[in-house]
Amino acid sequence: MPVSFSGEYRDAAGYLHARFAVVTGDGKRYMGEAIYDGKLERTILDDDVLRLPRDIVIEVKRGMKEFAAKNGTGIDTSK
Repeated sequence: MPVSFSGEYRDAAGYLHARFAVVTGDGKRYMGEAIYDGKLERTILDDDVLRLPRDIVIEVKRGMKEFAAKNGTGIDTSK
C-alpha cells in the first residue's frame, strides 16, 4: 500500500513536516501529518495516526524516512 506525501515544510527546530495519504487495498483512505526528526532519525506521529492499523503506521514511518532522505536530510536509508 503506497503512501504519498505532500505539503512539506521545516519548522524552527529543523524537523520536516509532511501531510500523508494512504489508500488501502479495499479503498479506505487515511490521511494525517508525519514529522521527521533527522538528528534522531525518527518519525513522530500524532496519537490519532498511531491508532490506525499497525501495517499503515509502519508504512507511514518507512515512507516518511524515505521522503525525508529525498528532501535533503542527509540520512542513510539503507539501515
